[in-house]
Amino acid sequence: MSVPRERITAAALCLLFTACNRDALPGSNDAAIDSALPDADATCATIAAEVQQWITNHSACNSDADCTTSGTPCGLMGECGVYINQSGVGGLRSLGQQWTDAQCAHGPCPNCPAIPPAACVRGRCAAIALSVQLDGASVFQDCMPNVSPDPLQLKAQLTVNNTSAVADGPLSASRGVIVDAGGKVIASFDITLINPGSIPPMSQTSYPVNKVTGTLVPEGGCNTVQCGSTVVVGIDYYVTGQSGRALSMPVQVQCAF
Repeated sequence: MSVPRERITAAALCLLFTACNRDALPGSNDAAIDSALPDADATCATIAAEVQQWITNHSACNSDADCTTSGTPCGLMGECGVYINQSGVGGLRSLGQQWTDAQCAHGPCPNCPAIPPAACVRGRCAAIALSVQLDGASVFQDCMPNVSPDPLQLKAQLTVNNTSAVADGPLSASRGVIVDAGGKVIASFDITLINPGSIPPMSQTSYPVNKVTGTLVPEGGCNTVQCGSTVVVGIDYYVTGQSGRALSMPVQVQCAF
């Protein structure tokens, strides 16, 4: 029995097009495929949230040595630099690489200025908010007959810049040093600060340094610090978890004979 040509043609067309197949996807098949694929926007949002959480969880510190600066790719928190503890650097870099691999960054990167060094501020890694410098240093020795074991007289002031929006301090300092031209500490002495109170926010405050008489070590009269020599005065200070040594510009030792 012959088969009508129309039936052969219909059967062939049915084999060619999946619309005749019982297992064909419904008409919304494109949407179903799209929903099964990873959502790029959701992935990027997840990474961004993880970066923010990572930075928050890795900012604790006990000292300045615990802290450093790091950065992230464009579009993430920290793209212009971030303060983080040393243990968090590796993980932050890994998250940044995931962001890059997922091609999450869009648009040009910002033109970022350099950020201040890291410090441990109230137990968290942050920018150094306080800078301390030693200004107006002068050194004088009375080398007249009957020279005192400690003839050294000193004038200087510690100047503190507080760039934060909150008051800080108080500043404390109790020891000073004399450093020779070769960088060697040749003498030390005790000091007191005059009116070392709170350091107001967004301010520059100066504190006169008062050398305590009879505290020069070693006590060698005018032989401990050579008259006419060029030296640097250093004052060791501490303020709100930050310690350091403020150094003066080189000064010449003046003497009276």
